Amino acid sequence: AEIAYAASFVSWFAAEAVRVSRGGISGCAQRIEYEPVGVAALLTPWNFPAAMVTRKVAAALAAGCSVVLKPSELTPLTALALAELLHRAGAPPGVLNVIVSAQPAMCSRELIRHKAVRKLSFTGSTRVGGILLGLCATRILRTSMELGGNAPFVVFEDADIGRAADMLVFSKFARNAGQTCVSANRVYVQDTVYDRFLAQVFARVEKLEPFKYEDADAEAAKKAPRGQSQRIVFGPMINERAVSRVKKLVEDACKNGAVVVAGGRVLEHAGPLYFAPTIVTGVTDTMRIVTEEIFGPIVSLLRFTDESEVIARANDTDAGLAAYVFSSNVQRSKRVSAQLQYGMVGVNTAQISDARMPFGGIKASGWGREGSSEGIKEYQNVKYLREEM
Repeated sequence: AEIAYAASFVSWFAAEAVRVSRGGISGCAQRIEYEPVGVAALLTPWNFPAAMVTRKVAAALAAGCSVVLKPSELTPLTALALAELLHRAGAPPGVLNVIVSAQPAMCSRELIRHKAVRKLSFTGSTRVGGILLGLCATRILRTSMELGGNAPFVVFEDADIGRAADMLVFSKFARNAGQTCVSANRVYVQDTVYDRFLAQVFARVEKLEPFKYEDADAEAAKKAPRGQSQRIVFGPMINERAVSRVKKLVEDACKNGAVVVAGGRVLEHAGPLYFAPTIVTGVTDTMRIVTEEIFGPIVSLLRFTDESEVIARANDTDAGLAAYVFSSNVQRSKRVSAQLQYGMVGVNTAQISDARMPFGGIKASGWGREGSSEGIKEYQNVKYLREEM
Protein backbone atom coordinates (compact mmCIF):
# COMPACT_ATOMS: atom_id res chain seq x y z
CA ALA A 1 0.00 0.00 0.00
CA GLU A 2 2.81 2.43 0.80
CA ILE A 3 4.52 1.81 -2.54
CA ALA A 4 1.34 2.74 -4.41
CA TYR A 5 1.02 5.82 -2.20
CA ALA A 6 4.65 6.73 -2.86
CA ALA A 7 4.19 6.28 -6.62
CA SER A 8 1.17 8.60 -6.59
CA PHE A 9 3.44 11.55 -5.73
CA VAL A 10 5.74 10.76 -8.63
CA SER A 11 2.78 10.65 -11.04
CA TRP A 12 1.24 13.80 -9.61
CA PHE A 13 4.34 15.98 -9.74
CA ALA A 14 5.34 14.66 -13.16
CA ALA A 15 2.10 16.19 -14.42
CA GLU A 16 2.37 19.23 -12.17
CA ALA A 17 5.76 20.15 -13.68
CA VAL A 18 4.14 21.08 -17.00
CA ARG A 19 1.34 23.01 -15.29
CA VAL A 20 3.65 25.62 -13.78
CA SER A 21 2.54 28.83 -15.48
CA ARG A 22 3.68 32.38 -15.82
CA GLY A 23 1.53 35.21 -14.61
CA GLY A 24 0.99 38.59 -16.21
CA ILE A 25 -1.29 41.58 -16.62
CA SER A 26 -3.00 42.01 -19.97
CA GLY A 27 -1.78 45.03 -21.91
CA CYS A 28 1.18 45.64 -19.60
CA ALA A 29 4.81 44.54 -19.96
CA GLN A 30 4.89 42.89 -16.55
CA ARG A 31 5.01 39.24 -15.71
CA ILE A 32 5.79 36.70 -13.01
CA GLU A 33 8.34 33.92 -13.43
CA TYR A 34 8.64 30.83 -11.26
CA GLU A 35 12.21 29.63 -10.89
CA PRO A 36 13.84 26.71 -9.01
CA VAL A 37 14.96 27.76 -5.55
CA GLY A 38 18.22 25.82 -5.96
CA VAL A 39 19.72 22.76 -4.32
CA ALA A 40 17.26 21.26 -1.84
CA ALA A 41 18.32 19.30 1.24
CA LEU A 42 15.59 16.84 2.18
CA LEU A 43 15.48 15.08 5.55
CA THR A 44 12.98 12.24 5.71
CA PRO A 45 11.69 10.04 8.60
CA TRP A 46 11.62 6.27 9.01
CA ASN A 47 7.88 5.63 9.31
CA PHE A 48 7.06 5.88 5.58
CA PRO A 49 10.49 5.29 4.02
CA ALA A 50 9.19 5.36 0.44
CA ALA A 51 6.32 7.85 0.49
CA MET A 52 8.14 10.49 2.54
CA VAL A 53 10.98 10.37 0.01
CA THR A 54 8.84 10.64 -3.13
CA ARG A 55 6.60 13.34 -1.63
CA LYS A 56 9.62 15.62 -1.27
CA VAL A 57 11.89 14.48 -4.09
CA ALA A 58 9.22 14.47 -6.81
CA ALA A 59 8.14 18.01 -5.93
CA ALA A 60 11.72 19.32 -5.88
CA LEU A 61 12.61 17.71 -9.21
CA ALA A 62 9.39 18.95 -10.82
CA ALA A 63 10.35 22.48 -9.78
CA GLY A 64 13.78 22.05 -11.35
CA CYS A 65 15.85 21.60 -8.18
CA SER A 66 18.66 19.16 -7.65
CA VAL A 67 18.34 17.21 -4.41
CA VAL A 68 20.51 15.99 -1.56
CA LEU A 69 18.46 13.43 0.35
CA LYS A 70 19.27 12.23 3.84
CA PRO A 71 16.86 9.45 4.81
CA SER A 72 16.43 8.26 8.38
CA GLU A 73 19.37 6.21 9.63
CA LEU A 74 16.78 3.60 10.68
CA THR A 75 15.45 2.95 7.15
CA PRO A 76 18.06 3.99 4.55
CA LEU A 77 17.72 1.09 2.09
CA THR A 78 14.36 2.15 0.65
CA ALA A 79 15.78 5.57 -0.28
CA LEU A 80 18.75 3.93 -1.99
CA ALA A 81 16.41 1.64 -3.93
CA LEU A 82 14.32 4.63 -5.07
CA ALA A 83 17.47 6.45 -6.17
CA GLU A 84 18.45 3.40 -8.22
CA LEU A 85 15.02 3.39 -9.88
CA LEU A 86 15.38 7.08 -10.75
CA HIS A 87 18.80 6.34 -12.25
CA ARG A 88 17.35 3.51 -14.35
CA ALA A 89 14.58 5.84 -15.51
CA GLY A 90 17.24 8.11 -17.04
CA ALA A 91 17.74 10.89 -14.51
CA PRO A 92 21.02 12.74 -15.13
CA PRO A 93 23.86 12.13 -12.66
CA GLY A 94 23.81 14.51 -9.70
CA VAL A 95 20.08 15.26 -9.83
CA LEU A 96 19.38 13.05 -6.81
CA ASN A 97 22.13 12.46 -4.29
CA VAL A 98 21.58 10.25 -1.23
CA ILE A 99 23.62 10.53 1.95
CA VAL A 100 23.38 7.67 4.43
CA SER A 101 24.72 8.46 7.87
CA ALA A 102 24.51 7.04 11.37
CA GLN A 103 25.14 10.57 12.67
CA PRO A 104 22.01 12.49 11.61
CA ALA A 105 22.74 15.61 13.69
CA MET A 106 26.19 16.11 12.21
CA CYS A 107 25.01 15.35 8.69
CA SER A 108 22.06 17.76 8.90
CA ARG A 109 24.25 20.50 10.34
CA GLU A 110 26.76 20.22 7.49
CA LEU A 111 24.03 20.27 4.86
CA ILE A 112 22.51 23.42 6.33
CA ARG A 113 25.89 25.14 6.44
CA HIS A 114 26.76 24.33 2.83
CA LYS A 115 26.49 27.40 0.60
CA ALA A 116 25.06 25.44 -2.32
CA VAL A 117 21.99 24.43 -0.32
CA ARG A 118 19.14 26.95 -0.68
CA LYS A 119 16.23 24.98 0.73
CA LEU A 120 15.65 22.59 3.64
CA SER A 121 12.60 20.35 3.95
CA PHE A 122 12.24 18.29 7.11
CA THR A 123 9.67 15.81 8.41
CA GLY A 124 10.09 14.77 12.03
CA SER A 125 9.57 15.80 15.61
CA THR A 126 8.82 19.35 16.72
CA ARG A 127 11.87 19.27 19.01
CA VAL A 128 14.30 18.44 16.21
CA GLY A 129 12.51 20.84 13.86
CA GLY A 130 13.17 23.68 16.31
CA ILE A 131 16.88 22.82 16.41
CA LEU A 132 17.10 22.78 12.61
CA LEU A 133 15.26 26.10 12.33
CA GLY A 134 17.82 27.65 14.67
CA LEU A 135 20.62 26.48 12.37
CA CYS A 136 18.76 27.64 9.24
CA ALA A 137 18.23 31.10 10.75
CA THR A 138 21.95 31.88 10.54
CA ARG A 139 21.74 31.61 6.74
CA ILE A 140 18.14 32.82 6.32
CA LEU A 141 17.61 29.46 4.63
CA ARG A 142 14.20 28.75 3.18
CA THR A 143 12.45 25.89 4.99
CA SER A 144 9.46 23.59 4.99
CA MET A 145 8.65 21.87 8.27
CA GLU A 146 6.22 18.99 8.75
CA LEU A 147 6.46 18.40 12.48
CA GLY A 148 4.72 16.49 15.25
CA GLY A 149 0.99 16.31 15.85
CA ASN A 150 -1.45 15.74 18.70
CA ALA A 151 -4.58 14.94 16.72
CA PRO A 152 -7.98 15.13 18.42
CA PHE A 153 -10.52 12.51 17.31
CA VAL A 154 -13.98 13.81 18.18
CA VAL A 155 -17.00 11.49 18.22
CA PHE A 156 -20.38 13.21 18.59
CA GLU A 157 -23.54 11.42 19.72
CA ASP A 158 -25.02 11.59 16.21
CA ALA A 159 -22.01 9.89 14.61
CA ASP A 160 -22.01 6.54 12.88
CA ILE A 161 -20.40 4.79 15.85
CA GLY A 162 -19.35 1.72 13.91
CA ARG A 163 -17.59 3.76 11.25
CA ALA A 164 -15.88 5.94 13.87
CA ALA A 165 -14.62 2.79 15.63
CA ASP A 166 -13.34 1.38 12.33
CA MET A 167 -11.50 4.59 11.53
CA LEU A 168 -9.95 4.76 14.99
CA VAL A 169 -8.65 1.20 14.75
CA PHE A 170 -7.22 1.98 11.31
CA SER A 171 -5.53 5.14 12.57
CA LYS A 172 -4.13 3.78 15.83
CA PHE A 173 -3.33 0.16 15.11
CA ALA A 174 -3.62 -1.06 11.52
CA ARG A 175 -1.66 1.87 10.09
CA ASN A 176 1.92 1.51 11.27
CA ALA A 177 0.90 0.73 14.86
CA GLY A 178 -0.01 4.38 15.43
CA GLN A 179 3.48 5.57 14.48
CA THR A 180 2.34 8.38 12.19
CA CYS A 181 2.20 12.12 12.73
CA VAL A 182 -1.52 12.25 11.85
CA SER A 183 -2.56 9.35 14.05
CA ALA A 184 -5.45 10.03 16.44
CA ASN A 185 -3.92 11.02 19.77
CA ARG A 186 -6.78 12.25 21.96
CA VAL A 187 -10.13 10.52 21.49
CA TYR A 188 -13.00 12.71 22.73
CA VAL A 189 -16.34 10.88 22.93
CA GLN A 190 -19.64 12.52 23.86
CA ASP A 191 -21.01 11.25 27.19
CA THR A 192 -24.20 9.82 25.73
CA VAL A 193 -22.36 7.39 23.41
CA TYR A 194 -19.13 6.86 25.35
CA ASP A 195 -19.92 3.35 26.61
CA ARG A 196 -21.24 2.18 23.25
CA PHE A 197 -18.21 3.54 21.42
CA LEU A 198 -15.82 1.96 23.93
CA ALA A 199 -17.54 -1.42 23.49
CA GLN A 200 -17.23 -1.24 19.70
CA VAL A 201 -13.56 -0.26 19.79
CA PHE A 202 -12.85 -3.00 22.35
CA ALA A 203 -14.54 -5.63 20.15
CA ARG A 204 -12.38 -4.64 17.20
CA VAL A 205 -9.17 -4.55 19.22
CA GLU A 206 -9.80 -8.09 20.45
CA LYS A 207 -9.68 -9.32 16.85
CA LEU A 208 -6.37 -7.65 15.97
CA GLU A 209 -3.42 -9.95 15.29
CA PRO A 210 0.30 -9.21 15.21
CA PHE A 211 1.70 -9.23 11.70
CA LYS A 212 4.63 -11.55 11.11
CA TYR A 213 6.53 -11.44 7.86
CA GLU A 214 7.05 -15.20 7.77
CA ASP A 215 3.29 -15.73 7.99
CA ALA A 216 2.37 -13.26 5.25
CA ASP A 217 0.50 -14.73 2.29
CA ALA A 218 -0.48 -11.94 -0.09
CA GLU A 219 -1.92 -14.33 -2.64
CA ALA A 220 -4.27 -15.92 -0.12
CA ALA A 221 -5.46 -12.48 0.96
CA LYS A 222 -6.21 -11.54 -2.63
CA LYS A 223 -8.31 -14.67 -3.08
CA ALA A 224 -10.42 -14.21 0.04
CA PRO A 225 -14.09 -14.85 -0.82
CA ARG A 226 -16.27 -11.80 -1.32
CA GLY A 227 -17.87 -10.72 1.93
CA GLN A 228 -15.31 -12.56 4.03
CA SER A 229 -13.31 -10.12 6.11
CA GLN A 230 -9.56 -10.40 5.90
CA ARG A 231 -7.31 -10.45 8.97
CA ILE A 232 -6.68 -7.07 10.54
CA VAL A 233 -3.10 -6.94 11.70
CA PHE A 234 -0.80 -4.55 13.50
CA GLY A 235 2.95 -4.27 13.22
CA PRO A 236 5.86 -3.72 15.59
CA MET A 237 7.28 -0.54 17.05
CA ILE A 238 10.40 0.74 15.33
CA ASN A 239 12.82 -0.05 18.18
CA GLU A 240 13.10 -0.73 21.92
CA ARG A 241 13.35 2.97 22.71
CA ALA A 242 9.91 3.51 21.17
CA VAL A 243 8.48 0.59 23.16
CA SER A 244 9.92 2.00 26.38
CA ARG A 245 8.38 5.39 25.68
CA VAL A 246 4.81 4.13 25.18
CA LYS A 247 5.12 1.90 28.27
CA LYS A 248 6.06 4.95 30.32
CA LEU A 249 3.09 6.92 28.97
CA VAL A 250 0.72 4.14 30.02
CA GLU A 251 2.37 3.83 33.43
CA ASP A 252 2.13 7.57 34.00
CA ALA A 253 -1.57 7.57 33.08
CA CYS A 254 -2.31 4.68 35.44
CA LYS A 255 -0.36 6.34 38.24
CA ASN A 256 -2.67 9.33 37.85
CA GLY A 257 -5.94 7.41 37.87
CA ALA A 258 -6.42 6.03 34.36
CA VAL A 259 -7.35 2.40 33.73
CA VAL A 260 -6.02 0.05 31.03
CA VAL A 261 -8.95 -1.97 29.67
CA ALA A 262 -7.02 -3.65 26.83
CA GLY A 263 -3.36 -4.25 26.09
CA GLY A 264 -0.82 -2.20 27.97
CA ARG A 265 2.02 -4.69 27.61
CA VAL A 266 4.57 -6.14 25.22
CA LEU A 267 3.45 -9.30 23.42
CA GLU A 268 6.49 -11.45 24.12
CA HIS A 269 5.21 -14.32 21.96
CA ALA A 270 5.16 -12.02 18.95
CA GLY A 271 8.44 -10.28 19.69
CA PRO A 272 9.96 -7.58 21.92
CA LEU A 273 8.82 -4.76 19.64
CA TYR A 274 5.15 -5.75 19.53
CA PHE A 275 3.25 -3.56 21.98
CA ALA A 276 -0.31 -4.79 22.37
CA PRO A 277 -3.09 -2.55 21.02
CA THR A 278 -4.04 -0.60 24.11
CA ILE A 279 -7.18 1.19 25.32
CA VAL A 280 -6.93 3.53 28.30
CA THR A 281 -10.00 5.01 30.01
CA GLY A 282 -10.39 7.51 32.85
CA VAL A 283 -7.96 9.81 31.07
CA THR A 284 -7.75 13.53 31.91
CA ASP A 285 -6.44 16.48 29.90
CA THR A 286 -3.36 16.96 32.09
CA MET A 287 -1.91 13.47 31.66
CA ARG A 288 1.20 13.03 29.51
CA ILE A 289 -0.72 10.55 27.35
CA VAL A 290 -2.88 13.53 26.28
CA THR A 291 -0.41 16.41 26.28
CA GLU A 292 2.33 14.54 24.39
CA GLU A 293 2.27 12.88 20.98
CA ILE A 294 1.88 9.15 21.67
CA PHE A 295 3.29 7.79 18.40
CA GLY A 296 2.22 4.27 19.25
CA PRO A 297 -0.73 1.84 19.49
CA ILE A 298 -2.58 3.47 22.38
CA VAL A 299 -6.14 4.81 22.40
CA SER A 300 -6.77 7.29 25.21
CA LEU A 301 -10.48 7.95 25.71
CA LEU A 302 -11.88 11.18 27.17
CA ARG A 303 -15.48 12.19 27.76
CA PHE A 304 -17.08 15.49 26.74
CA THR A 305 -20.50 17.04 27.15
CA ASP A 306 -21.09 19.66 24.48
CA GLU A 307 -19.71 21.12 21.28
CA SER A 308 -18.12 24.30 22.62
CA GLU A 309 -16.35 22.36 25.36
CA VAL A 310 -14.75 19.82 23.03
CA ILE A 311 -13.63 22.47 20.55
CA ALA A 312 -11.81 24.34 23.31
CA ARG A 313 -10.17 21.16 24.59
CA ALA A 314 -9.22 19.97 21.11
CA ASN A 315 -7.50 23.31 20.39
CA ASP A 316 -5.69 23.39 23.73
CA THR A 317 -2.33 22.27 22.33
CA ASP A 318 0.64 23.80 20.53
CA ALA A 319 0.28 21.20 17.78
CA GLY A 320 -1.87 21.86 14.73
CA LEU A 321 -1.38 19.12 12.16
CA ALA A 322 -4.52 16.98 11.84
CA ALA A 323 -7.92 16.61 13.52
CA TYR A 324 -10.91 14.32 13.02
CA VAL A 325 -14.64 14.91 13.50
CA PHE A 326 -17.38 12.27 13.40
CA SER A 327 -20.97 13.46 13.10
CA SER A 328 -23.94 12.83 10.80
CA ASN A 329 -24.98 16.48 11.15
CA VAL A 330 -23.59 18.37 8.17
CA GLN A 331 -23.96 21.79 9.78
CA ARG A 332 -22.23 20.65 12.95
CA SER A 333 -19.38 19.10 10.96
CA LYS A 334 -18.84 22.35 9.06
CA ARG A 335 -19.13 24.46 12.20
CA VAL A 336 -16.66 22.37 14.22
CA SER A 337 -14.19 21.94 11.34
CA ALA A 338 -14.08 25.70 10.86
CA GLN A 339 -13.16 26.25 14.50
CA LEU A 340 -10.50 23.55 14.80
CA GLN A 341 -7.01 25.05 14.62
CA TYR A 342 -5.40 22.45 12.40
CA GLY A 343 -3.95 22.31 8.91
CA MET A 344 -6.03 19.25 7.98
CA VAL A 345 -9.41 18.00 9.17
CA GLY A 346 -11.02 14.67 8.34
CA VAL A 347 -14.81 14.54 8.64
CA ASN A 348 -16.12 11.01 9.18
CA THR A 349 -12.78 9.62 8.00
CA ALA A 350 -9.24 9.19 9.27
CA GLN A 351 -7.82 8.77 5.77
CA ILE A 352 -6.64 12.23 4.79
CA SER A 353 -3.42 11.64 2.80
CA ASP A 354 -3.74 12.24 -0.94
CA ALA A 355 -1.08 13.36 -3.43
CA ARG A 356 -3.60 15.80 -4.93
CA MET A 357 -4.22 17.57 -1.63
CA PRO A 358 -1.94 19.84 0.46
CA PHE A 359 -0.45 18.06 3.48
CA GLY A 360 0.85 20.11 6.39
CA GLY A 361 0.10 21.82 9.67
CA ILE A 362 0.04 25.10 11.54
CA LYS A 363 1.33 26.31 14.92
CA ALA A 364 4.09 24.05 16.31
CA SER A 365 3.33 21.43 13.65
CA GLY A 366 5.27 23.49 11.14
CA TRP A 367 4.62 25.28 7.88
CA GLY A 368 4.71 24.64 4.16
CA ARG A 369 2.71 22.05 2.25
CA GLU A 370 3.50 18.79 0.50
CA GLY A 371 1.46 17.32 -2.32
CA SER A 372 -1.05 19.20 -4.50
CA SER A 373 -0.22 22.27 -6.57
CA GLU A 374 1.07 23.85 -3.35
CA GLY A 375 3.83 21.28 -2.98
CA ILE A 376 5.83 22.42 -5.99
CA LYS A 377 5.71 26.05 -4.84
CA GLU A 378 7.83 25.14 -1.81
CA TYR A 379 10.75 24.70 -4.23
CA GLN A 380 10.22 27.79 -6.36
CA ASN A 381 11.23 31.41 -6.19
CA VAL A 382 8.84 34.00 -7.57
CA LYS A 383 10.38 36.65 -9.79
CA TYR A 384 8.56 39.79 -10.93
CA LEU A 385 9.65 41.30 -14.26
CA ARG A 386 8.72 44.68 -15.74
CA GLU A 387 9.98 45.52 -19.21
CA GLU A 388 10.14 48.94 -20.82
CA MET A 389 11.78 49.06 -24.25
